[in-house]
Amino acid sequence: GRVVLIHTEVPSEFSGQGIASQLAHGTFELLRKTGRKAIPKCPFMGQFLVKNPQYSDVLAG
Repeated sequence: GRVVLIHTEVPSEFSGQGIASQLAHGTFELLRKTGRKAIPKCPFMGQFLVKNPQYSDVLAG
């Protein structure tokens, strides 16, 4: 199974606290655990994967 990641949003009052990164880590860990692959359409998730190559195994080829 593949999961298309289309949008990541954190309320503005929580901006800059690393919450989106925590969300991304959790998302990719869950995908890994369940054997699924990600198709990142969301710019944040795409950049997160560039900065965190340890999750390259969950990227759909």
